[in-house]
Amino acid sequence: MVAAIVVVLGRAWLSKPTPELWIPTMTDNRNALREFLEEGSDAAFLREMIAFAAQRLMELETDGLCGAGHGERSAERVNQRNGYRERDWRTRAGTVELRIPKLRRGSYFPAFLEPRRLAERR
Repeated sequence: MVAAIVVVLGRAWLSKPTPELWIPTMTDNRNALREFLEEGSDAAFLREMIAFAAQRLMELETDGLCGAGHGERSAERVNQRNGYRERDWRTRAGTVELRIPKLRRGSYFPAFLEPRRLAERR
C-alpha cells in the first residue's frame, strides 16, 4: 500500500494508504484546502497568506537589487544574498514572522515596512 502526502500552503497531510499509487487531483487539493480552513481559524489562514505574500515580495525586490534570482548564475549579477534576519511584524491579523534577506554589499529593507516600527499603520 502507498500513502501519499498532500501539500497545500506549506502544510502537509498524509493521505490514507491505497492499493494503487494515488495522484492528487484538483478536487483533492480543494478538499485539503477546505479541511485546512475548517480546522484552523480565519486569522491563522490570513496570517499565513500575509507571510507568503510578504516573503514573495521581498524575494522579488532582492532579485531586482542583485540582478539575478536566488541561486541563479548571471553575468548581470551585481550583488549576492547573505542569509536572512528574523523580524516579527504585528498586523491586524496577528504577528507575522518575516525572514528579511540580507545582501553582501549594501543593505536591504522591505518597502512595505517602516524602519524601527514593529506594527503596521492603521
